[in-house]
Amino acid sequence: MTGKVLELQQVISPDQLATRLTERWLQWDTLRQVKKNDWEEIRRYVYATNTTQTTNSQLPWKNKTTVPKLCQIRDNLYSNYTATLFPQRKWLIWEANDEDSNSVDKSAAITNYMSWVITQPNFKTEIDKIILDYIDFGNCFATVDWLDQRVQGKDKTQAGYVGPTVRRISPLDIVMNPTAESFIQSPKLIRSIVGLCDLAGSISIKTSKMR
Repeated sequence: MTGKVLELQQVISPDQLATRLTERWLQWDTLRQVKKNDWEEIRRYVYATNTTQTTNSQLPWKNKTTVPKLCQIRDNLYSNYTATLFPQRKWLIWEANDEDSNSVDKSAAITNYMSWVITQPNFKTEIDKIILDYIDFGNCFATVDWLDQRVQGKDKTQAGYVGPTVRRISPLDIVMNPTAESFIQSPKLIRSIVGLCDLAGSISIKTSKMR
């Protein structure tokens, strides 16, 4: 079907691959320019301190005062969504697909682990960003990263969280094929900022695997 696969032709080097991906990013990002303009206008109204910062500046009124009603609505939505998503610490119920996964020990381990995960500061920070994206943009995106926060002490022991963690993806940093039938069936390109040390390490790891 249309838009389900991203086809890149005449790619024989990593530089050409990067060029093709950049071209496709620019193409799909340009196709949503009208929507990006709408998002910008919404944010201007939400954070406006006077009418000169919005499209109302074109009106012939001398009074420039604005009441931050939209910002108040945004804050109320954020509070309601946050309270509804996690009304209590133990919100997860484990429903197994087979008898082996339905043991008391496994069910308790999974539910207790998830209860602990959502209390981590990083989890709440990312969830807050995702909720605000849903309010501001009408959609939100997230993925899972592997996080290693272990710190080695003087006694050579390591302490700290290591495991999966949620990472919010800004709606401005993800593009997809607008001709695809659905989000799931569309190829996606995600833009991210990576430090030079992390980039060099990633390249060296991939090179060693290819050997």
